[in-house]
Amino acid sequence: KILTNINGVTKLSMHNRAPSLALDVAVLNGGKAVWMEAEFYPLLALCREFELVSGLSWEKWHDPPHIELPRDAV
Repeated sequence: KILTNINGVTKLSMHNRAPSLALDVAVLNGGKAVWMEAEFYPLLALCREFELVSGLSWEKWHDPPHIELPRDAV
């Protein structure tokens, strides 16, 4: 499954910069990764508390595992 249209060469994501400005996380339940969007809601609250950007907050594309620094922090 293709999750991005960014090729990492001519168009960079926040992951492809040096240093990286984004990361993806997994939520574990019983030692296994779960990918249901609702499992990431507590992470959204933490991102808001620490002024980070959560992929859950995007209007056009929801990317629950994604966290990045705000663009004005770079």
